[in-house]
Amino acid sequence: MHICFFTHYTEMAGGSNFSLVELMRKLQYKGVEITLITPNEGEINREADKLGIRNKSFTFFPFRDGYYMWTTPDDTGIHWLKNRVKMQINKLTIPRITEYLRLLDVDIIHTNCSVTCVGAEVARRLGIPHIWHIREYNVEDFNWKFIYGRRNSIKEIEDKSKELIFISRDLENKYREAYPLLKKHPVIYNGIDVKKFYYKQNPQKFKSPDICIAMSGSVSPHKNQGELIKAISLLPGAYKKHVTCIIIGSEDPDYRQELNRYIQSYDLKKQIKFLGHRSDVNELLRGAHIAVTASRCEAFGRVTVEYMMAGVAVIVSNTGANPEVVKDGETGLVYQYGKPEDLRDKIQWYMDHREDGLRTIALQGQIDACERFTSDMNAVNIYNLYKKVLRKE
Repeated sequence: MHICFFTHYTEMAGGSNFSLVELMRKLQYKGVEITLITPNEGEINREADKLGIRNKSFTFFPFRDGYYMWTTPDDTGIHWLKNRVKMQINKLTIPRITEYLRLLDVDIIHTNCSVTCVGAEVARRLGIPHIWHIREYNVEDFNWKFIYGRRNSIKEIEDKSKELIFISRDLENKYREAYPLLKKHPVIYNGIDVKKFYYKQNPQKFKSPDICIAMSGSVSPHKNQGELIKAISLLPGAYKKHVTCIIIGSEDPDYRQELNRYIQSYDLKKQIKFLGHRSDVNELLRGAHIAVTASRCEAFGRVTVEYMMAGVAVIVSNTGANPEVVKDGETGLVYQYGKPEDLRDKIQWYMDHREDGLRTIALQGQIDACERFTSDMNAVNIYNLYKKVLRKE
């Protein structure tokens, strides 16, 4: 079996590429031959090299090959002209990718996200099955839109694929709301490497009067770090003095400036620490007691599962797939998005309930995550889907 993956970016940032690398690694154990196609040379190519995976970069953009845009945050003014230039580059690149893959005898093309159509067009030209991995809402999470409407674009996604993979039930439901004729497709949760994030709880950690709150992911409006900062500012002084917060991830400069203003106005310079992009997130989580996912709309919430596997008690917003991943009051706490006072109350509850809340929920979350969201389970489910697709050919 030979699978060719297409990714739309090359940085090892954001859940989709981490999930892809972990999937490729696990599929290798099953004897699957893998080729990776990227839009430029970057970090994911080096990760593929480490695994001995064939990879090649071609210049293409996350837009549809043809006469109109696929997805974009802006298609007005100068952006309109730039987008049309990118479309023409795609039209020149797709034949080159097609001829390259024709020589490799690929069985399936698997596109790793919803925002690029290049893999689907190459699969059509090669006459082989295409699988589309749907990892984004687009509108709700990144403020991207399908230029020709969500309904028509989702229909085209389905028409150009033998199968779709959704990473949560909530994501599938949103696509079905937009396109009610959508057929039944599998929901396969992302897989996380248990060995990387799991560590055995130290009961003494949860008895400490001082609490470390962690938040990992890009520092951006979508991830909503501001809500956590506001929640900490609302804690009573007797609680606040025992709290530190580490924020991990690459930063949107404008949003970071906005957060800096919050921190200054709330006098939280001693509490809030920005650590930037880090490759040792798993190690940093070992010192945390609570971790927060405050996103506007997570299609899955990979970082939430990483928190849980690390034995950290989680608090998540009640949006997207968060309530699907976290069982409120059992494996974590769910707060109402947009209400920092509710997030504050959840933090305070954990601090008031060290043994029967903080430690117990952290442990139950760890057990649940290690049962439901492993990279082994993810790879088995996708491998079985490949076999099913090929049997139908």
